[in-house]
Amino acid sequence: MRAVAVRYLEALVPTLRPKTIGDRADSLELFGLWLAERHPDLKRWNQLDGSVMEEFLAWNKGRPSRGRRPGRPVGIVRQHQAVTTLRSFFEDLAEWGWAEPPRRVLLHRSDLPRLPAAVPRALTPEVDRDLMAAIAHETDPAARCAVQILRGTGVRLGELIDVEFDCLMDFGSHGTWLKLPVGKLNTERMVPVDDDTLGAFDDWASRRGCQRALPDSRTGAETDFFFVIGGKRIGGGRIRRALDDAVKRAGLSDASGRSLHITPHQLRHTYGTSLINDGMSLQVLMALLGRVTPEMTLRYAHLASDTVRRAYDEAMDRARSRHLPVLVAGPAGSFVPDRVAWLEAEMLKTRVTSQFRWKIGEGRRFLVVMLGGGCNGLAEMAAWVSGGGWVEQLAA
Repeated sequence: MRAVAVRYLEALVPTLRPKTIGDRADSLELFGLWLAERHPDLKRWNQLDGSVMEEFLAWNKGRPSRGRRPGRPVGIVRQHQAVTTLRSFFEDLAEWGWAEPPRRVLLHRSDLPRLPAAVPRALTPEVDRDLMAAIAHETDPAARCAVQILRGTGVRLGELIDVEFDCLMDFGSHGTWLKLPVGKLNTERMVPVDDDTLGAFDDWASRRGCQRALPDSRTGAETDFFFVIGGKRIGGGRIRRALDDAVKRAGLSDASGRSLHITPHQLRHTYGTSLINDGMSLQVLMALLGRVTPEMTLRYAHLASDTVRRAYDEAMDRARSRHLPVLVAGPAGSFVPDRVAWLEAEMLKTRVTSQFRWKIGEGRRFLVVMLGGGCNGLAEMAAWVSGGGWVEQLAA
């Protein structure tokens, strides 16, 4: 079984990145160790059956971590990764026609642990403002400029560290753009740069001095990286420390009084959120953030709190200005005024626009009332409803 797994990983080398192959190797190793402990009699992949996989899925859900938190349950992302790797492994064995594929489909899409739809953790406008004001006083010029560029462009930390010295391109009336190298998703892209962010680039370029080229970890080619100090590239830890120091200087804390923990990636979330709140389309934002699928970018629509709140308040104002009366007919056809207040509150919660249909159950009989504008008081509303034929009693 081990030989097949090793051969499988070797077959992936031409198409997948080393980190991806490493993650798949970890998941296959995890499953192999579990099999050796729970089912030592199984020697070939085609001996696996549904009962074995059901047992593994149950164990995987609460399995202990083997990493930095030994003994503690792993998170849902790690659980999902293990099942996804095994599912791909079994499907590839069958598709490639190898001699040992399982005899039947062992893992289905429904077996994948459901990942939470996490909302990007953008900074509030107040925290964003205070943090960047504190960063301006950072004594480490490389970290200071790096944080300012991260916030001004929305690039990933790894992308920023990989930018080259000639990364800026001037397109005249179209402004200055930052060219990002092939990154996390194996794509190149261009990001517009505003004047403040351009100032951060100029600041570091004037301090950087002449540096020797260093080998690129992806291609091996000698590359003139932008963020280099004393012949060495700066690391992410330097930038994270600058963020921690800025949080302390700004006195940023949560409700319990503890200092906020702000990561470089939150600056990317803040960049995207500010743009979507200012009216940028999701399609353009997807291009700026370097997303190849819209799923992650669509999460910023849920994060546009100012935009959502503004639309909600406008709708509520329109609803309150109408003061629409609501009529409810009882079993005998008489109107029940004591239900009016409750229905009006429910109507406002749904942000009424022009017309709403209410369907109210009365045992085995139903009354459908169509509400509309233009009536003053209950009497006029009653006449309008009965005259317009909007009241219908239907048998269940």
